Amino acid sequence: MRNVYVILDTETVTDARFVFDIAWQVYDSKGAFLEEKNYLVSEIVDSVLGIPMLSHDNFTKNKYNNYEDTILSDKREKILTLLEIAEQFNNIQSKYNANVIMCAYNAAFDIKALNQNMQWFYGGDFFDKSIDYLDIMVAAMGTFCATKKYVNWCLSNGFITEKGNIKTSAEIVYRYINDEIDFVESHTALADCDIEAAIFFRAKNYKKKLVKRLASPI
Repeated sequence: MRNVYVILDTETVTDARFVFDIAWQVYDSKGAFLEEKNYLVSEIVDSVLGIPMLSHDNFTKNKYNNYEDTILSDKREKILTLLEIAEQFNNIQSKYNANVIMCAYNAAFDIKALNQNMQWFYGGDFFDKSIDYLDIMVAAMGTFCATKKYVNWCLSNGFITEKGNIKTSAEIVYRYINDEIDFVESHTALADCDIEAAIFFRAKNYKKKLVKRLASPI
């Protein structure tokens, strides 16, 4: 079976990491775009605490307006239960008759958050056992982020952590590959899929001798 790469991103609210925004984009092995999906999670946004959580949480309150129209209007097709979203995601394999490789930036976070939420609400895991995983951050750090060019670019622009390490967040890496020094990540699921896909395919196509690293699990 061929591979399809599914770039996935989630947005969570509160320290409990309630997942409320999920998106993914599907690409074939050559990088051709096939489809995308984006949903809000009914169990969170339709709950009694949904709107107060999103509109007051320190991380989500500044972007609440991005979601308010969907939550409060009749755009209900964009709001599904977590179980319905999981069924759609896990149907990708049969839909394209392909192996699914789920790719995310810091993939362990998304995997843990989705499985944890699924356990809370339904007592099972979000992902089918046949799904493979790939961490886009690891792929980038094993390819072009390991070059002197990237390191020198970070040094010249002051993209250094408090501990003196080179920054490798998705926002900084996308600034580098897109030559857009002032780019600011929106931290909404579908928009973040765009930048993570760009980073992934930049890493995947970097050098043949390094592509084998992309097959490593998270």
